[in-house]
Amino acid sequence: MIIVRKIRLDDARELVRFMIRNSIMEKIQDEAEYYICKVDDVLCGCGIMIKKDKLCIIKNVVVDKECRRERYGSSIVKTMLNSAELGGAETAVCSGNVPRFSEYLNFKKVNTKELPEAIKNETEKLHNEEEVYVASLVDYFKSACQ
Repeated sequence: MIIVRKIRLDDARELVRFMIRNSIMEKIQDEAEYYICKVDDVLCGCGIMIKKDKLCIIKNVVVDKECRRERYGSSIVKTMLNSAELGGAETAVCSGNVPRFSEYLNFKKVNTKELPEAIKNETEKLHNEEEVYVASLVDYFKSACQ
């Protein structure tokens, strides 16, 4: 069984071990929401989302190498986007370290210099990358419901 959800307190130790094993050197942030993907009770992926007003920032979506190409990463991102949209976010931004994955999820590549100032300030959390991927959450899931 596949489960994608926000972490709970009892997941913390397992998540930290997963992050270390997968070289995610990210400080735990109070404002961040952490999501995990478990397959048959085994942690196989995680993602980090920061919500700020009408913006959400997707960071560090990682799936174990032996679990890749099974759409677990897509499930993690879509779960985060759904949560963000329900919380009032209208725009999602993610870094572009796997361009085909971002494009598969309907994110469009944008130079950070072209972003509105409010979004540009928040993208500094993406380690000052020059290119990011942006998606509108307005009607993002509508096509899936038709």
